[in-house]
Amino acid sequence: MKMSSLAIIGSHTVNGVAELHSNLLKSALFRDFYLIYPDKFTNVTNGVTPRRWLLNANPGLADLITSKIGRAWIKNLYELKKLGIFFFLFPPLSTRWPSHLTVTF
Repeated sequence: MKMSSLAIIGSHTVNGVAELHSNLLKSALFRDFYLIYPDKFTNVTNGVTPRRWLLNANPGLADLITSKIGRAWIKNLYELKKLGIFFFLFPPLSTRWPSHLTVTF
């Protein structure tokens, strides 16, 4: 028996997290189960944004980003596009960057 099949049978809900993933589960991967248990399939996002994750998972990288483009990126992820210019204008940042890419816990 497949573990995924057992998990669906034994669970009260199956969360695809994103609507796109939930639709894939319902239409392709677990279509037969969806036909039997349509109310089990949901899509509920946990609400973790890339910005919040970065602030908590790697404060050193978050501080480096803030020092270069300001704090606006914390509320608007598209602000990170401003970092691109630093890789062309300031090579020392490019050489410093890899050491800040490790995730700290």
